[in-house]
Amino acid sequence: MSTFNEREVKAVRKARTCDWCGQPINTGEPAHYSAGFDDEILGFWTSYMHPECEVAFSMFHARQDIEDDGWEYQGMQRGSSATLEELADERRAAREAEADHA
Repeated sequence: MSTFNEREVKAVRKARTCDWCGQPINTGEPAHYSAGFDDEILGFWTSYMHPECEVAFSMFHARQDIEDDGWEYQGMQRGSSATLEELADERRAAREAEADHA
């Protein structure tokens, strides 16, 4: 997979959906745009993300030491590099710890 265009957009001209978290990027809001080509699966692709989601995306890939696998398309928490499943596990562990101390 190769990325050949990447830029910060000061204000999107039409509403988009963030490829990281699945939440809307409303008209006039900033976004991170990238485009590329994947000859194996996707072909030509474009991506819009909230600026904080793009940071989380970069952190996630650095943490996973992977380039393009291991994240859930539109299934991540906005601005967080943790998957929704990981966040649910953390909340469950916190509730169990509270119950143990009660």
